[in-house]
Amino acid sequence: MSNSKLESVVRGEQLLDRVRQVLKKEGLSTQDKVELENEVETYLLPALDKFRDAGRFIYEPFLFEKSGIIGKLKNLTLGKIGNVARNVVEKSVMRQQKFNDNSYTLLMHLYNENRDLKERLDKLEGKHKDESK
Repeated sequence: MSNSKLESVVRGEQLLDRVRQVLKKEGLSTQDKVELENEVETYLLPALDKFRDAGRFIYEPFLFEKSGIIGKLKNLTLGKIGNVARNVVEKSVMRQQKFNDNSYTLLMHLYNENRDLKERLDKLEGKHKDESK
């Protein structure tokens, strides 16, 4: 094994040890079976769904809501500043939004596929038990 691979293995083991220590501090044992599907369904999928539309905040209007000449000037200035800010951050926000949307879609597909495969496995195990009797 080369030095870089050996170092990677050692770093991986150190990382696993740190994760085990954190889990132990939190009161979770690595021996306990964690219901991952429940965690994904309860926390991860709703969080990803909320972050799918990451760019909605940049299109909120910048309004001062004052009448008169000074109010119109302030509204015009704030509108210009808002447009410049939108132009600056829009490209990166759109990339992040696309990434978030793709991540959510992929994870939903994998989650549904995993659930379907578990159902099929349960049916096959049920048939196997019936045949063995």
